[in-house]
Amino acid sequence: MFLERARDALGHPIEIISGVEEARLIHLGVAHTTPNEGGHRLVVDIGGGSTELIIGEGLSAKRLESLYMGCVSISARFFPDGEISEKRMKRARTAAHLELEPVINRFRRCEWDIAYGASGTLRAVADTLQAREPVATQVARKLVEYLLSGAIEPGNRMPSERQLAEAFGVGRSAMREAIRSSMARLSAVSYSCWPGAVSESWTTCQALSSSVDTVWRSSAHEASNFSRPSFSSTPTTSS
Repeated sequence: MFLERARDALGHPIEIISGVEEARLIHLGVAHTTPNEGGHRLVVDIGGGSTELIIGEGLSAKRLESLYMGCVSISARFFPDGEISEKRMKRARTAAHLELEPVINRFRRCEWDIAYGASGTLRAVADTLQAREPVATQVARKLVEYLLSGAIEPGNRMPSERQLAEAFGVGRSAMREAIRSSMARLSAVSYSCWPGAVSESWTTCQALSSSVDTVWRSSAHEASNFSRPSFSSTPTTSS
């Protein structure tokens, strides 16, 4: 009855699909909307009533699982009144572990090269984690994105600490800590697995390294052509 009424209201045919087919379609959507970086990708989609796990390569899904747990069903089962306690959280985690246990060996870390989250639930988790980051950590991450984007040519002088602090809207002490942290990240970039970033950006990073160090030791210098940078939510790298 419901399907007939829904079909009439929408004017389109409605097909009920299995959880495994949903997982296949989720992976296909991710494959079409993310860079093809080679290797195997893990895709996780936490929906309201189910969670899909997929390992795929290119457009093909190699392993698919659909589990009967989701953010709505778990919330209704363990937190019906919205109250969160340590005891309730422990029960919810135990239930999730029991649901994952039969399939977890098929999705071990050694089986995939990069992971993607494909749901609003994971976006909310990412936003929450980012909001809890210390200010200096957030700024350091964005500063690394800015440097790796190629916004400053190799050999050009870096903006001063004061200019950076004004551009990022933070105090000098937070900016100083962010510069220290970003330098640590840049010094390790040659050992990272950022696709397409190392080979084309490492020369820039080396050139910028000495410039940032100069700014750190002498923040009085003002760069004449520095403008406020803009940032995306994910690292910007050249392809």
